[in-house]
Amino acid sequence: MPKYYFRLLFILLPFSTFGYSPEDVTSFTEDYAYIAVQQMMEFDIPASIILAQAFLESKHGQSDLAQDSNNFFGIKAKNDWDGPYVVMKSVEYKKHKRIVKKSKFRKYAYPEDSWHDHSAFLASGNRYRRLFEQGLFNYKGWAHGLQKAGYATDPRYAKKLINLIEKHHFNDFDKVGFQLAHHIPIHLDALHPNNHQAIRVIQGTLEGVAANVSERELLKEQAAAEQRVTESIRFNQEEEMVAGKFYIYLSEEPKPIIRGVETDKLYKMAIR
Repeated sequence: MPKYYFRLLFILLPFSTFGYSPEDVTSFTEDYAYIAVQQMMEFDIPASIILAQAFLESKHGQSDLAQDSNNFFGIKAKNDWDGPYVVMKSVEYKKHKRIVKKSKFRKYAYPEDSWHDHSAFLASGNRYRRLFEQGLFNYKGWAHGLQKAGYATDPRYAKKLINLIEKHHFNDFDKVGFQLAHHIPIHLDALHPNNHQAIRVIQGTLEGVAANVSERELLKEQAAAEQRVTESIRFNQEEEMVAGKFYIYLSEEPKPIIRGVETDKLYKMAIR
């Protein structure tokens, strides 16, 4: 057998073993890294850990559970879940023995919902509280902490997460999330080239969110101003004296309150 055949087999083996290609990794980060960064900024969980867990649990977004139910973390539907669910086979480990059984899993309308649920789950209760003492850049501490706290029954779970983070430079997104949260300029040349496009997507997405928020606030202020003008005109037109009674208008603030009554309405007061 030609020597080049063995060399080609050696090159292809790492990707075929894990069941994905470099293109799969790029596609996954471009589609979902921005969600991991958003969750990091909201919950103080390293984006690298969130991304690695989603990548591993969802088979880089290609599992049936991720594709059909938008569940990227294998989140099960327990008694406290009143939403839709699906029944699927799951792999667990008991005393290092691999077991396949059927379980109920949550079904989500959008991928972001499962990512948010995952972060909220880690941030709630006492089970994972100590993980947050690891900080945002200690992904190894987080990985081992998750396994120790019983997040997964796979005895190699922490090692798998760490391998994914280091192989694909997912920890770049920890730096990006920190920089964005603290308004620090992002220098792409300091990050791995394979992540550049995903980081551009993150910047564009968050800038778009900020623009939408600003636009909503501006529209809200304009509507409030128009309402005050309308009320002022109505008050001026209706103000008049009538047979021993008079109309009184208090403050022109949007909702001034006197004696617990909103005074944006018209009140008659008898002259004593």
